[in-house]
Amino acid sequence: MLIICSILFERTSGLMDSNGNVITETYMSHTNDEVCIITACYLFLPFIIIVFSINKRIAVWEFVLENLILFFQLFLLIIIEIGSIPKTIAMGNIPLLFWCISYAALFIEVYAFFIYERVSNKKAAL
Repeated sequence: MLIICSILFERTSGLMDSNGNVITETYMSHTNDEVCIITACYLFLPFIIIVFSINKRIAVWEFVLENLILFFQLFLLIIIEIGSIPKTIAMGNIPLLFWCISYAALFIEVYAFFIYERVSNKKAAL
């Protein structure tokens, strides 16, 4: 879902600033804020590989890898300079809305499954 929404976001007009103006290439001194979201196309590919390769419980290295990816994406969102994600969503950018919901859901899912597996392993050991 994140990858699909990222591709769809790339086809929209992009992020808006806090005044509601679409960010264009006129901001030469600033980075391209849209790249922080478009990067998800490539950043979350390991999640797809892990999903189709898991035939056991989540290993600690998989949990660490997933956390690195999630926190790197969070870092990219934090360094957005001019663009405003809430303002862009409020102005009707539906792909970005679903992207944000999917990102939050993935974050919750990774932790919920890892904690659930650790708790169920402890109960099975007793």
